[in-house]
Amino acid sequence: MVTADGRERLDLLACPACDALHSRPALDEGEVAHCVRCHAVILARKHRSVDRVVPAAAAALLAYLVAVTFPFVGVSEAGLANQISVIDAVVALAEGRLGLLAVVLGVFTLAFPLWMIVSLLMVTVPIRLGRPAPRYAAAELKVVRRLAPWAMAEIFLVGTAVSLVKVAGLAHLSFGPAFLGLLATVVLLAMATVYLCEDTIWAAVRAR
Repeated sequence: MVTADGRERLDLLACPACDALHSRPALDEGEVAHCVRCHAVILARKHRSVDRVVPAAAAALLAYLVAVTFPFVGVSEAGLANQISVIDAVVALAEGRLGLLAVVLGVFTLAFPLWMIVSLLMVTVPIRLGRPAPRYAAAELKVVRRLAPWAMAEIFLVGTAVSLVKVAGLAHLSFGPAFLGLLATVVLLAMATVYLCEDTIWAAVRAR
């Protein structure tokens, strides 16, 4: 909970439904805490959260490297062929008159997802290895929470697929390894964020 003066109170929880304040309970895995006033769920401890987040985030990082390294889409017609990567697309937009679009594409499709993946690994890997939670764990957890709505690689994938369908009659189109890599990144990153249990991380931070 954040107080009016901007301080983070780890010992207090506000009910998301009625805003009633509660002392943060110590939960075991699988346990759920309910609001004493309206009975809404205020806290839940997920099973083996860190054990699930680490492999999902690590796999997302590998998929991301594929997405930015290999060709994203290929076009061929009349014996001529060309392939383009996501990085090539950003550079091409930046060199033209669409610099703002290049920034949007680079930030929301490439930078934010990578930042989220790295933040998840920085927070969970030390805990998974049995070490104390790093000092930056609380800050990185906030980064993950705030970036989640803005990592929009899936929007880029949908937009690309729709665009390719519209021009499919003009040339032969093919998806490259990077398309599957970016798709895997989106899925794995979503899995990692679903598996993430903030209460587990906060408990590790408090135990330092």
